[in-house]
Amino acid sequence: KVHHARFRVGVGSLLKASPYDAIRRGDVDVVAVRMSDMLDLSVDWLALAAVISREDPREALVTSAATVQTTLAGLPEGATVYTGSRLRTLQIKARHPHLQVDSGLTDFQKRLRLQGEGDFEACVASMAELSSVGLDEADSRVCPLEADEVMPCFGQGSVGLVCHPNH
Repeated sequence: KVHHARFRVGVGSLLKASPYDAIRRGDVDVVAVRMSDMLDLSVDWLALAAVISREDPREALVTSAATVQTTLAGLPEGATVYTGSRLRTLQIKARHPHLQVDSGLTDFQKRLRLQGEGDFEACVASMAELSSVGLDEADSRVCPLEADEVMPCFGQGSVGLVCHPNH
């Protein structure tokens, strides 16, 4: 016998408050969240219900068509690389001291637009982020990076469904 239930579903980025707070308050039953943003599951009011198929977890270097590069090391001295991630910022600064890293809090699509307008030479983003805006490695500006150049964060490219364990 199949029981049909009506669930209130939230998407982490669309909820005004924390998606976890919405679950705790009972505003929603299930929330889709990026696994790289996953909260510690040691709390008793949150459970991981499922993990959706993983996208490409690699990081990628995005350059302009005029300055196509395949590695961060290939960028010129003093080139500015933009990334919205503290983890990426730390790795790039440690491994590529010849680069300037800008990690201001700007949404992903704005970062790509600014990079295309020449505000900085390159952008480092996840392949999953790029895929969400229709870019992939077939685009000559996109070059996936190996993990020894920029290690992806834990859970990158995965979406999890979280819920209250009693629902």
